[in-house]
Amino acid sequence: MRRLIRLGGRKRLTLAGLIKTILAVLALYYFGGEFLGERGRDKRPDRDVAGSARVVDGDTLELSGEKLRLLGIDAPEMAQTCEAQGRPVACGKLAAEHLVQLIGSRPLDCAVEGKDRYGRGLARCRAEGRDIAETMTRDGWALSDRRYSDGRYHGAEAAARAGRRGIWTMKFEDPAEWRARRREASF
Repeated sequence: MRRLIRLGGRKRLTLAGLIKTILAVLALYYFGGEFLGERGRDKRPDRDVAGSARVVDGDTLELSGEKLRLLGIDAPEMAQTCEAQGRPVACGKLAAEHLVQLIGSRPLDCAVEGKDRYGRGLARCRAEGRDIAETMTRDGWALSDRRYSDGRYHGAEAAARAGRRGIWTMKFEDPAEWRARRREASF
């Protein structure tokens, strides 16, 4: 005997059909992110890279001959200046120098999760278990990149802002806005 379940209007669904629908919804919920291209916090990396790194700028490294962009943060560009006490400060260079000091000679372990539009690997890197991007943000030398961080570094940015650390001691332009303004000026 088939049991029919009335769903409001005229449609009827068998108990077996209802169970199949629920299982399909649960499967889509559980596995759907991978099929739909969603990138969650716990997504498995495409690959891992480890070794000594060379700092390119405040959010970019070169590791094993490949340029890697630290995922989830945006640091001032090398040519970017900020203002402190009415004077220009090379805050982009200071951010890069801070990253050099942070890494030191320690090897990095990086999980690469895709590429950006410039072909750089997007990576979450650790030195001795410490998240480099989070430390750069907490120390005030990078912003949480609202487009790609999934909120991961928002707390670190808020702590840096409240503690007036790094670029938060200066007047500065958001690095993304600074780059956009430079692109417009070059046309």
